[in-house]
Order: sequence, then structure tokens, then C-alpha cells
Amino acid sequence: FYAPWCGHCQRLHPTWDDVGRELSGTEIKVGKLDATKFSDLAQELDIKGFPTIKFFKDSNSSFNHYGGRTTDAIIGFARRAQGPSLRVLHSPGHFKDAKRKHKLEVFFLLVTDNSANEDSKTVMEKYKNITEEKVLEGYFYTGNSHIMPEDIKAKITTYPQLLVFKDNTQYLYEGDIESMWKWINEERFLFFPKVDEITFYETTTSGKLVVLLAIDEDYDNYKEHLKLSNIARLVAWEKREKYHKHFQIAWMNGDSVVKMITMSYVALPFLLVYNASDGIYYLPDKAPLSMTKESFSNFLEKVISKEDIVGYGGYSFIQKVHRVIWNIYSTVKDIWDAQPILALVFFLLPTLLICFVCYNMCTMEESDEGIDEFENEEPIEGDEGAAEEEMSQPTSGRLKED
Repeated sequence: FYAPWCGHCQRLHPTWDDVGRELSGTEIKVGKLDATKFSDLAQELDIKGFPTIKFFKDSNSSFNHYGGRTTDAIIGFARRAQGPSLRVLHSPGHFKDAKRKHKLEVFFLLVTDNSANEDSKTVMEKYKNITEEKVLEGYFYTGNSHIMPEDIKAKITTYPQLLVFKDNTQYLYEGDIESMWKWINEERFLFFPKVDEITFYETTTSGKLVVLLAIDEDYDNYKEHLKLSNIARLVAWEKREKYHKHFQIAWMNGDSVVKMITMSYVALPFLLVYNASDGIYYLPDKAPLSMTKESFSNFLEKVISKEDIVGYGGYSFIQKVHRVIWNIYSTVKDIWDAQPILALVFFLLPTLLICFVCYNMCTMEESDEGIDEFENEEPIEGDEGAAEEEMSQPTSGRLKED
């Protein structure tokens, strides 16, 4: 759903055409609608912003896409929404196909055996409920143990066993049934994903602190930024056991998210740790380009212990006021940088008009209206004596009242 005047919609049109070509010949149909021409329908479907991407599974259910706006992200959303939420792998070939299909993604697999005891049924029921809730957040499979390669099967001691496949390896779930939802919610991201303004806030829903490294891929000396990115990647991979339960480490190109968090303009590269639950963020003592694996790890240790480190931001009243002011300032500045003439029309001219009106109101002289027009007139000769004589004559009670 788009509007012709929407800049984001105009930028999305080429990607949307690619999505349509990729999904042509499948059961998924791709269309677009000018919501300004069909405003009644848009209102009925609760379209509140542009562009809005919706998947209609049937007449009673639909899904909104809140993820990235790349071709792969939109196609992935459509295929997950299409369902089913839980897919069954029937053979080793199906398992290999799933691994190949999701080589750069995350998928979960509940491996079962031939037993039909109550514990197995309870685990399967719990898993099904989670997959229905998180159908848009990942791919979920189940299959019998005979589909698994021997090297993976050797690691499984009890059934049913839940595994997550990502980053060219797999991890076994070792918790109880009550913690399954939390584990799936934490493990649905790659160990060092690239994020943007939209997908960054998805990572904050993992329940962990987010370590965000912002770099500039267009920087002349990009190798320095790439070196820091490799340090963050190595720490995330080599010290997974130590930091994975505390942090989701990610990176992005550009400073858009950093500006929103810190409410300031920063130089790249930039590193911070963000806690979405209280809006607090932490900064390292050293400049990012001078950091090593050791100093990177020490920074994370300080955040965990909350010792010898200062937290900034938050959701206090002062911070909320600061954010309102920052949003106004940054919006005006961005428009000015992009279109100075447009900024003059929208902001400077109305401001001058308001100032002119206020100036005129403050400098306006008092009006003489309401002052008796005869107040300063000279008395006419003879009138004064006649008036006094008239006042001295007796009058009736009615005339006195008048």
C-alpha cells in the first residue's frame, strides 16, 4: 500500500518489482495499491503509514511486515507468512535441502524418535504453539531421527531434542520445557548480523543487550573500519560461551541508528552497547579504531559488571524532552541539507510571518474608542446656569429613578 507523494514508496518500487518477478509462478501473488485513490479500503484494512506491506493468508488473517525492505527480506517474510508455521522433514534429502535453503539464515528443528510417551507429546505441543506465535520470526521444522547425519545424531542423548542451525553449525537446546520460548527468542539471530534502522529494533527484542558497531563502507580508508569489524566478529565467535547469553552483537553501515540513540551527530566508526529495556547506552573508554580484542572484551566485561562505566540516555522526563527537541532539530537539519529551498518555504517563511504578526501586536497603540466624545468640549454660555436650575427643581420619584 503506497502513496504517490511518499519518497520511501518511490524508492521501494524497483525492489517491489523484483519481488513480483521472483515470486511469479508460485502460489504467492504480489500486488500494489494506491491508498490515496482507494482511501476507504485502506482505512478498512487499518493502513496508517506508507509504505505498508501486508500478507493476506485468507479472508480472516493477515500479517504486517516490519522487517527490512530488501528483496530477500520481503520474499522471506512472504514465505514464512504463507506457512505452515511448522514444516515436516521426511527424509535425509529434505534435511539437506533445508540446510542449503537456509544457509545464510536461522532455522530450528525438533528431532523426535518413534516413542509416543506423554513427555514427547507435551514437548511437541509446546513447540507447535511457539512456531505459530513466531511464524514471522524464523523457520521451524520437525523430523524423525533417521533424517539426521550420524555426526549430529551422536550428540543427541535424549528425544525429543531441539536444535538451532545457523552460522554453518548447530546448537542443542539443553533447558527445560518452560525455557524453550526464551531460548528460541534469543537464538533467532545470526551471531554477527548486519542491521539497518528497522532490523536493529528487531534485535532488541531478543531480551539481551545489543552491541552495535557502526562503520562507513564508503569511507576512503575503509580498511581501518573493516579491521574493527573483524575484531567484533572474532569476539562474538570465539567468546560465544561467555558473552552470548548477555549480548547480541551486530553491525551496520551508517550512523542513523546511533544518532537516534545518542541524540547527537557522531564520527564513524562508533561503538556502543544499548539496553532497550531502560534506554541506557554505554560507550567504551578508548576510541574504536584503537581497540583490540582484549580492550573490546574488557569493555563488555565492564558493561556486564556495571563497574567503572557510565550509562547515558534513559527514559526520564528530561530525556524525553531532550528527544523531542532533538527530533525537531534533526528533522529540520536533514531537510535543509537535502533541500535548502524547500526548508526555506516550510520553515523560514512561516517563522517570519509569525514574528511579523507578533511584532505588530506588541507595538499597536491604544485606541481612543470608548472615551466620552464630549469629555473635552467647552461648556456653552448659559448652559451651566440652566443645568443648575434644572437640578434644583423638585422631581417626582419616577424621574429620580430615571
